[in-house]
Amino acid sequence: MKTHLLLLPMLSLACVPALQAASPDLRPWESVVVQDSGRRKPMQTFGHEVLVNLSGRDPVAAIDGTQVGGSEFTVSMLYATRDWAGEPLILVSHRPLVGQLGLEATRKRFSRKELDGVMPQLEQLSREGAAMRRADPEGALPALNSEAQTVLQRIALFDSLADTSAFKIAPPPPGSPETATWLGIAELGAAYPPATSLPVLKRLRALNSALRSDDSTVLAGTVSALIDDLRALTPALYPPVRTVERELFYNRLRPFDSAMWLFAAGTLLVAAGARHGWRRWPLRAGLASSVAGFVIMVVGITLRVLIAG
Repeated sequence: MKTHLLLLPMLSLACVPALQAASPDLRPWESVVVQDSGRRKPMQTFGHEVLVNLSGRDPVAAIDGTQVGGSEFTVSMLYATRDWAGEPLILVSHRPLVGQLGLEATRKRFSRKELDGVMPQLEQLSREGAAMRRADPEGALPALNSEAQTVLQRIALFDSLADTSAFKIAPPPPGSPETATWLGIAELGAAYPPATSLPVLKRLRALNSALRSDDSTVLAGTVSALIDDLRALTPALYPPVRTVERELFYNRLRPFDSAMWLFAAGTLLVAAGARHGWRRWPLRAGLASSVAGFVIMVVGITLRVLIAG
């Protein structure tokens, strides 16, 4: 157990802003599976969702102007390559709440450090909202109390990313039910014997070095080996490669956005060519664009159903 405690801090070895100086291809990292909200999903999906939940957008702009997407954000949080607690990341969109907390009225995103100073007010508003909910379960909460609870949820999500407990990347031991909660990095040592957990922890340290090396080939090999080690913990609970690749394909295709643009282009082309008859190319191109949009939409619906299970 002492060995694991010594290894865990080494995940943040030489916590320099490595990802700010180097830009390795993070697509291999996006294939690592993490359990979140009861669903096993690729890191790409997880990164996008947590960034949107925290900030309302993906990517986000750091103080230095760098645009950081979901995949880079997750690996940066895991290895503490940037002082995210000082970045204006957490969304507080309700203007009256911003005023009530005494925050800068012209902004709607604030850093964890800034919000730390208004935690007593947020917690008080949350408690008042909870009391109202108990007194009238069917009634609507005042927006001020409801928004305070939402902001506290965002802060809790940020804190779980910062302490790595949100990164539940390891399946539970063999014999666990399929619905069992996955394990965070700090929980590996208690759930698995050293001979099983140490290779995963060492691989995570090697991943940190690969990210700092700016060598995409080394990074891809390290991530592939990490996924193999994680899958070997409990193969029956780890999603098949094809399942992960299907969701990554869906994310990159963005079928509904693509279909919308094809439908829009098709409508404009049909409108431009309709009065000239079938021999005019705008009409034919517009119809082709609309059909392509419909096909992509059907593909997107099919993939979404398969992903949802």
